[in-house]
Amino acid sequence: MTRWMASNLRLLLLAALLVEVSSDVSIDGAGVEEWAAAFGSELYELSLKYSGAEFIRQEYERRDDVHVERVNGIKVVQEMATKMENMLENKVLAVKKLRDKVEEAHEMYDYNPDIQFEYFNSNLVNTNTTGRNDRDLHLRKTFDLTPNEHFNDIPVNIINSTVQVAANVYNFGTEVLNGIAETEVLNEVFQENYERDPTLTWQYFGHNTGFFRNYPGIEWEPDSRGLDLYDCRKRGWYISSATSPKDVVILVDTSGSMTGSRHEVAKHTVNTIMSTLGDDDFFNVISFGDTTSFIRSCFNGTLVQANADNKNLIKQGLKQMPKPQKIADFELALVEAFELLESFQKKVRKFNNTGLGANCNQAIMLITDGAHETYEEVFDKYNEDRHVRVFTYLIGADIKDDPNVKWMSCNNKGYYTRIGAFADVEENASKYIHVLSRPMVIEQDHITVWTNVYMDTLGLQLMTTVSQPVFNKKESNREQGILLGVAGVDVPVKELLKLTPAYKLGVNGYPFAITNNGYILYHPDLRPRDENGELKPNYNSVDLAEVELSDIDEQEYERTSLELVQNKLRTAMVDRETGYMNMTVRMHSKDMKRLHFRLNHYYYTDLAGTPFSLGIVLSDRAAGDSQLIGLETFTVPSGNGSEGAVGDLCLLKEGLENLFNDTEAAVLANWIYCNLNNTEGMTMTRPQALEKYLRLAMENSGYLSAKCDPELINHVIFDAKVTQPIVSYWEGIYEAPSRTPPMLSNETLARQALYQALCDNETMPTEPQTTAVYANSTDFLITNPTDGWLSVQPTTSPSVNQTTSNATDIPMTLNLTSPAFFGVTQEEQMTTQKDDVVTTNAPEMTTNDGSLWDGVILSFVGTMGGLTRIFPNPYATQKSKFAEEFPNTIEEEYYQRAAETSTQKFIYSVPLQGQEDGYTADGSEYLVTASAPVLVTKDGKRSIAAAIGLQMLSDFLKDMFLETTTMHRQDCNSVAFDCELTCYNESVGCYLLDEHGYIVMSKEQQEIGMHFASLTEYARVFDRMLDTGVYVEIKQIDYQAMCQETVMHISAASHLLDPLISISTFLMGFTKQVILLLSQVGLYYSWEVSYAEGTVVTEEVISTPCDKEMTYYSANSDRLPQTSFIQKQCEDCKKSYSMDAVPHSNLILLIVDKDCTCDILRPKHLEPVKVEYNSSRWCQRLRTQVHRRRPEPCHSQHPLENSTDCGRGSWLCPSLPWILLMLLVKSILTYVSSRT
Repeated sequence: MTRWMASNLRLLLLAALLVEVSSDVSIDGAGVEEWAAAFGSELYELSLKYSGAEFIRQEYERRDDVHVERVNGIKVVQEMATKMENMLENKVLAVKKLRDKVEEAHEMYDYNPDIQFEYFNSNLVNTNTTGRNDRDLHLRKTFDLTPNEHFNDIPVNIINSTVQVAANVYNFGTEVLNGIAETEVLNEVFQENYERDPTLTWQYFGHNTGFFRNYPGIEWEPDSRGLDLYDCRKRGWYISSATSPKDVVILVDTSGSMTGSRHEVAKHTVNTIMSTLGDDDFFNVISFGDTTSFIRSCFNGTLVQANADNKNLIKQGLKQMPKPQKIADFELALVEAFELLESFQKKVRKFNNTGLGANCNQAIMLITDGAHETYEEVFDKYNEDRHVRVFTYLIGADIKDDPNVKWMSCNNKGYYTRIGAFADVEENASKYIHVLSRPMVIEQDHITVWTNVYMDTLGLQLMTTVSQPVFNKKESNREQGILLGVAGVDVPVKELLKLTPAYKLGVNGYPFAITNNGYILYHPDLRPRDENGELKPNYNSVDLAEVELSDIDEQEYERTSLELVQNKLRTAMVDRETGYMNMTVRMHSKDMKRLHFRLNHYYYTDLAGTPFSLGIVLSDRAAGDSQLIGLETFTVPSGNGSEGAVGDLCLLKEGLENLFNDTEAAVLANWIYCNLNNTEGMTMTRPQALEKYLRLAMENSGYLSAKCDPELINHVIFDAKVTQPIVSYWEGIYEAPSRTPPMLSNETLARQALYQALCDNETMPTEPQTTAVYANSTDFLITNPTDGWLSVQPTTSPSVNQTTSNATDIPMTLNLTSPAFFGVTQEEQMTTQKDDVVTTNAPEMTTNDGSLWDGVILSFVGTMGGLTRIFPNPYATQKSKFAEEFPNTIEEEYYQRAAETSTQKFIYSVPLQGQEDGYTADGSEYLVTASAPVLVTKDGKRSIAAAIGLQMLSDFLKDMFLETTTMHRQDCNSVAFDCELTCYNESVGCYLLDEHGYIVMSKEQQEIGMHFASLTEYARVFDRMLDTGVYVEIKQIDYQAMCQETVMHISAASHLLDPLISISTFLMGFTKQVILLLSQVGLYYSWEVSYAEGTVVTEEVISTPCDKEMTYYSANSDRLPQTSFIQKQCEDCKKSYSMDAVPHSNLILLIVDKDCTCDILRPKHLEPVKVEYNSSRWCQRLRTQVHRRRPEPCHSQHPLENSTDCGRGSWLCPSLPWILLMLLVKSILTYVSSRT
């Protein structure tokens, strides 16, 4: 009778007899230690047997054509940087071509005031008419669109561009149509650029009138609300190209006349102005009545960087701004603004090396409904040379132009604009941008600007943009400094990542890049969306010091402290240095469930021609900073690199057979082996492309296409050769039925014959060459090159026990009793051989037809080169989706966690609660995934070559463990349940916990994947574990968290509900106009007007950026074994438990008394908790300016500038009776609507 059958019979007897057990269970520590040792040995043997870990390790180590070398990280990062610089320079060249074409077309274009022009409007193409009076009928054209993989399968037209017109701009406006007509010539340039550089994505031109020409052409998608609010002139790439950095003070009038809608329009204007400010700008907002007040008290007396966090804080402050009252003291407000700019400029000069301030343009934005004088004395005192530009915004539809407000702008090189209602804000608030662009336009300096990372509106995810301003070069317009618009090209982050392939950085290695402000351009821990899939407001201003967290108690240091190692790394990269440093960091897993401590090696350098710096990380774990170097199939000629790689035909033939003869068992990572053009990308996968180009090389004398990456291909061919014999091993282990060779077509047979003939006819070089084929972490290092294997692998795979004198190709006899076997003694290795196949004492399961099945459903090996070999158990009734879920080897968790260990033990894991991967194909049962690193040692140096493992059913692991608790007790017979302390006893809780406290095995299936600390009944047990140091609690701050907050809104919405109040509001405005008139003729001296205003206070729940504290746990094996009990909080009993480490694994065995009831202790809180800072500490952190580098150059003034065009304020003013009537009607309708 097998042990499996005995186990099931015992369970049946237990259920039938309903054996009652005592609640006073005594946990025997010595017995638990025995169980842990026995179970660990048994589990280890089973894992070794079915994975083939020792077999594959010997395959690597026995080869005399490989060795281990350290990686030159500086060389690697500089090579990657050079490739990036070349790619980015091509994008700049594309922008220059667009820019030149528009400027040339504008010089030659004759303006047509009577123009009628049809174009492809991206909002209207392929739409139906709205009826007989459809004014957009002529724009509702048919437009051919085809999904394109290069554009994330978005339907595009690569022949024509389309035009999107901002919502507040008329589709048939004369200025708009002339601009569209003159830029039609861009279609030709768009296509030429795309043909020259197929990696290009969106190319576009944004015009100063508000239209946006985009290539390739698309149908514009509205936002989630069905609205199109996109205005190219408000985008960061447009504004950054149009203006130099600026220091800005925004003054908001909150006097009594700014009531009702004026107050709300003023706040909206501030928010709109803030949206035009970028990371290189500095600003603050001050409200004023009879006194001045900073919107955020923490920002008193300074300017702060206009990043997302600071702008969001100001927005929240505006919502809580007090109601308008009293008379505005303009002199006080203007003096405050000028002195703030002056004092800040002094601070900038003092701390110039830190990058504080914009140190370029200075501006004051004044938002008011009128001023009773010009305050010329203030401007003469503080702004005699007009170095500070003043922009004024006159608020209110019911008031006429104010010459005093206009004078402030026109006499200070600014711009004056009227904002009558909400609808006017978007169009008018940003008019200052074209004023600030004048010096640059007159100078004719086409600066190249790179944006921070942002989410693409059109669906290509994260990207950066390179853009340049486009000028009106007509000599007659030079002094006016007219900016035609901005040309731009998008660069998706994924295109940059293609130049930092994973195989060059190794397991747990990764690339990252930052901007001149220290913000992340890309990083594996950048999380732009919240848990609901919404974009975080500050996703593009995440600092490097917020994701690279050194292993230092953060309570001792501020995040911005220069003492933190991550800030030293950040400073070096911001300063564009090339260098190297080590740092022990805390790295959480992708799902934020686990925390790892790693010693990372950082290498960094600048990206010339951009504001970016590139860094790479090589992990120290499992010798991640070293590489395994072997033979190459393709050799890259030395020199200028103009010639392509040339391959050995025999090795290439063998590689094709190893990779593609059994496509079900060999899975290739979704990496870029060969760059595909657009047509290829739509018709084949990347692995299919690899096969295509390898066969082309075979038929072209070994010459590999320049599209392909010979280093990566050498990796994967080498891995395929070394891992090929493992398939025969697995066939033997599983006693798999012999596979019938597939019937080959005549075409395939002819191809094989051709390949064999090409191999036989190849002239082998007399001097062998070798080079790096297999790089564990980075690039290949070429040493003593060879060209060819010592022999060719036979066409039939050898059996598992086959021996040969050829140490290059055929596997050795596997001796599992060798003391060198993973460092395990012969006593620990309870293995036998049966029918020339390695077997163990692992528990056996049999299917209905009597074939062997041990509950293991597949074996796998994943290599550094991106190859995964999978062998499903032919007798398993359940299937796994391993190939679909984990195709990318070193980027997958099973590989990364295996690499965390420096010993050749197995890491066992189950899907944690909430995870979707790691179940059987039908989703009915948990799978336990076991993986171990294949560590190869050569000449005393070690490197990780692969990760190997298996998947088994969780129920099988449970039954295997339950068996262990009976087989190793003398008082338990082989069938019946007649002993107390076993895991079959319902009074005994049995668990396998992993190194982070997650439950891998439990008698209760619903507990699998949970954290043990979350189980209420064992809360006191886990608390004791923490007290005794078995698990250590670790706190980590998440600086990218989002919190739900309730904010109060103070508004004057009630005015719209009462017609009398609406009329009184108008009368108050009229009264103020009288006051202003009197003041202008000298008849007004002092008159304080008090305005009574009813307010409405509302609450709103919003998501805002915050810091959250995460709680993690890590096992301390030095404190095991441990046996203890809890008595004080328990009811006349001792709740005993015992635990010990399971050898050769990451598991901890825990046996605990379930019946002893103790006082309920609240389980450990595993959910992240918002960090509540005290106000002074939080304020100090906000005010601290971290190190940054200012962009260059600066264009703030030009002697030829003509500033007479400073805005117009004409406004049609209806009669007083008409205004009163309209206000009354509107108020009544609103009142009735609110009632219904």
